[in-house]
Amino acid sequence: MEKLGINLGFLISQIINFSLLAALLYLLLYKPVFRMLDARRERIARGMADTDAAREAAAKAQQEYDRKVAEAQRKAQEVIAQAAQASEQVGAEIRAEAQREAEAILQKGI
Repeated sequence: MEKLGINLGFLISQIINFSLLAALLYLLLYKPVFRMLDARRERIARGMADTDAAREAAAKAQQEYDRKVAEAQRKAQEVIAQAAQASEQVGAEIRAEAQREAEAILQKGI
């Protein structure tokens, strides 16, 4: 190995140093970073789930609102129709009363 320019003692110390450095980096950096990334991934997933739930709740609220508006419009149309019918009846009664009074006046005048 000396002919290749490799010192065996130096190579072994380099391998040990690299192994120690790799183990320290794994314990001190790799695990905490991946733990932090996993926690962030979970937070984002919870946020997305909460957003979906809020979107569904908003859609349901909008449907309920639309249903109530349609119901209110239907009831308003019923009230308007009833008022129109009542006014027709009152108008007919007033015309009939006026007709009777006119006939009574004509009867008295003759």
